Amino acid sequence: MAFVKNTYCCTAVNRTLHAVVMDCVVKEMYAEAFIRFTNVIESEGISMLARICHISIKIIQKRNMGACILHINTIGPVIADIENKFKMFLISTAPVRQIIDAINVLRMKDVSLEERKEFYNNTCMEFSQRYGNMMGLVSTGKYADFGYISNTYRANQELEFILDRAKAYFKNESDAGPSAGPSGGGDELNAQNQFQIEDLSGQL
Repeated sequence: MAFVKNTYCCTAVNRTLHAVVMDCVVKEMYAEAFIRFTNVIESEGISMLARICHISIKIIQKRNMGACILHINTIGPVIADIENKFKMFLISTAPVRQIIDAINVLRMKDVSLEERKEFYNNTCMEFSQRYGNMMGLVSTGKYADFGYISNTYRANQELEFILDRAKAYFKNESDAGPSAGPSGGGDELNAQNQFQIEDLSGQL
């Protein structure tokens, strides 16, 4: 997990998450180290899910069933990556399952498409309200304000950006190679993909 630890930056104490975790380890506060680390993973996972949900609402609102299924198949693997990462670090997958259940409703054929879209929309809104206090701990970069995305083309561009970010941070361990060596590639990657912790609020 060297890649993940090196890409988070804790601005509240002006130290990287790696430094904060290692400080706990040196003090033999192992449970605290694990909690600090997993809190960041959980927060970013939930934040990514919320972004995917809200941009998906923009994309599918005027689409037919075939286009909706294509969209679901696009976001599905990334959501699965987030769920797998949560399982790996013993984080509750309840937030992920809520979105997966909403997606499964979109796949149903015995209810009108408009009703399914409405259910998905309502689920996303409820998700943001339920887990809002767990979002924003970490920022992986600047994202577009969904309120200003007025067309499907722009929404798809933003979705691609969100999914690329999510894949970089939640891909399976078997796919995540070690940080680059003395060549300096790792520093460049970290500079491009740095997580910035916004507000620890005494919890991380």
